[in-house]
Amino acid sequence: MRDTVYTGVVAGTAGGLSKLAVNLLLYWAGAAKTTSLHFAAAALLPPNVPLNTLPALLVGFAVDWLTAVLGGLAGVYFLRATGWDFLYLKGIVFGGLLWLVGYGFLAQMVVPERLLRPDVGTSATLLVGHLVFGLVLFTVAARLKTGEVQR
Repeated sequence: MRDTVYTGVVAGTAGGLSKLAVNLLLYWAGAAKTTSLHFAAAALLPPNVPLNTLPALLVGFAVDWLTAVLGGLAGVYFLRATGWDFLYLKGIVFGGLLWLVGYGFLAQMVVPERLLRPDVGTSATLLVGHLVFGLVLFTVAARLKTGEVQR
């Protein structure tokens, strides 16, 4: 597949769903006190809206998905600029950098601190999810580009 936008949207969606799955599993296991769906909803909804409602979680899902698509587009352009080798390493580093910039700096501008960083476990589980995001994003992008994974 040669279309960069299509590749970015599909790979970003796959990475985002993988990140969300990891995030939700760790949340349900008790390792995190909140999820990326809650953060994403809190970024756009008024402060007093309960975040555990279906409408709020759907807003959170839409924001999380669009953010993953944006990351997918950025990731594909990054791969075009740096080459399609060392995909796993690049994917993990890319996911970690997104966690650092997105969760570490940008999110604190729109999400209340008490919700964003309630404990170390939540921060750590979000890092794991972002590492998975980058890995899946780059793997899927490479499969769409060539039909196989380049190592």
